[in-house]
Amino acid sequence: MGGGIITIATAGSVDNGKSTLIGRLLFDTKSIFDDQLSAIRQTSVNKGKSELDLALFTDGLREEVDLGITIDVAYRYFSTPNRKFILADTPGHLEFTRNMITGASNADAIIILIDVTQGITEQSKRHAFIAGLLRIPKVIVCINKMDLINWDHKRYQLIVDEFRSLSIRLHVENVVFIPISALDGDNVVNRSEKLKWYEGQSLLNILESIPNPEVKNESNLRCIVQCQLGKHDSNFYYGVSILQGRLTANSTIVVYPSKKSFQISQLMSGYNEVESIESSCVGKLILDAPELKRGDLLISGINDPRQCLEMNSIICWLDIQNYHPKNKLVLLHVTGEYTIESLRIEYIIDLESLNNIADIQELKMNDIAKVQLILDRKMTFENYETNKEMGSFILVDPNSNRTVAAGMIR
Repeated sequence: MGGGIITIATAGSVDNGKSTLIGRLLFDTKSIFDDQLSAIRQTSVNKGKSELDLALFTDGLREEVDLGITIDVAYRYFSTPNRKFILADTPGHLEFTRNMITGASNADAIIILIDVTQGITEQSKRHAFIAGLLRIPKVIVCINKMDLINWDHKRYQLIVDEFRSLSIRLHVENVVFIPISALDGDNVVNRSEKLKWYEGQSLLNILESIPNPEVKNESNLRCIVQCQLGKHDSNFYYGVSILQGRLTANSTIVVYPSKKSFQISQLMSGYNEVESIESSCVGKLILDAPELKRGDLLISGINDPRQCLEMNSIICWLDIQNYHPKNKLVLLHVTGEYTIESLRIEYIIDLESLNNIADIQELKMNDIAKVQLILDRKMTFENYETNKEMGSFILVDPNSNRTVAAGMIR
């Protein structure tokens, strides 16, 4: 349970109270510096507020403060005696959905906020769909502003039942529901005495009980060559980064795409020789292999990655300019850069009806679509469900270098 750092993304429609909720968490856990608190008090007075405006703790950009909305992903840090947390406050506006995907892509859990007076909106469905798409391990649905309906259990239960039905259709798993008032703090840090019918935990108690992030499968090594550092006698030195598993000295590895086998002569971490290098680390690999190049994948274990020219993927179009079949695109993956020879749109997902719409010729910003990609050469990859790093990519416009889409290989 305890010990690790937990990353929490937040999502919700406009004015559902995300920034207020995060401000309440920070304020009630005493995670705000005195000078920040003084500045927020003064800003609240300047904006004509009679009480402390908790939302200002996360609205970091001047435009956000002026407009009263969240535009960028705002990262905040807080801790309790039991856990440490990173909070990513993501935008609720439809036009900033791409920022929401960025903030949620590495989350261990997501808080989806729903205004009880509005119910589940199209943007709520979009956020639930993205949570399922990104395979976020835990989904916490906070039904906010319960004080405005006098803590009506029936209204709360209607939203719970509707979201449960939605989560089944969208393959969203491990969902928990909490009735809250972010403004007053009910059920945020402490259990509220205002609703006797709720028998669950407070939001903070649930966050503290989230298991540590799972350790990636140690039996399957996935290591990326970053560069060749030099040569000494018959040994070649390579800088590498470990995506998954453990790289061990004197072990045999297979190199993709060549599928040749080599034995590791020595491993270095910094200036020190080591016996192994673990996941999420970088190091120096020494072996008798002059052919390795940047982007080569080093593997060992029982499961082999796939090598294909064609792949089926789900992409979210992020660019303000629409995609047309004539557009030239480049795919960036951990194993390198690939030119897209063909991108065929199979369908886009209508998040209002949850139906698939075929015969689509272009993609607009925030469209989520299933596509078939054909690359200029074979790419080594795995499905997103198996390995997020090996199963995700971005699409780039080669003329402007803009990132135009993010994708997951299915």
